[in-house]
Amino acid sequence: MAFKLTKEEKATRDKLVVDLHEGWKELEDVRREQENRIQAAIEVLNAALGTYEQVAEAAEAFRDEVASRLREEWEEKSEGWQQGDAGEEANTFVEQWENADLTTTMSIGEVAIEVDEGESLSEDLSELPTEQ
Repeated sequence: MAFKLTKEEKATRDKLVVDLHEGWKELEDVRREQENRIQAAIEVLNAALGTYEQVAEAAEAFRDEVASRLREEWEEKSEGWQQGDAGEEANTFVEQWENADLTTTMSIGEVAIEVDEGESLSEDLSELPTEQ
């Protein structure tokens, strides 16, 4: 006795092959559309990040300029003044400017949405034997 699929099973298989193929095409279209939207959002975020980084760089340059001026003023004072209470307090003030961390890091990368093997499912199902 031969093993084989019934007419109903063959019809169901054929319908599933078509549904899988069409479903995959639809999924790919939606994935591509959403990936494009995400990529556009990343571009907007990167532009804003670039603007922010410019301001952060300006803040760092300002910090460096002020810290340098303050350190020069402190060093121009006498050794006695530097070692006194006023000098110590001034040194702490200068060090706060020198050590202020105004750096920032943020990265926004590419996006890739992948679904493995989805396209081949309809082929895999259609290639299964229907009888022995």
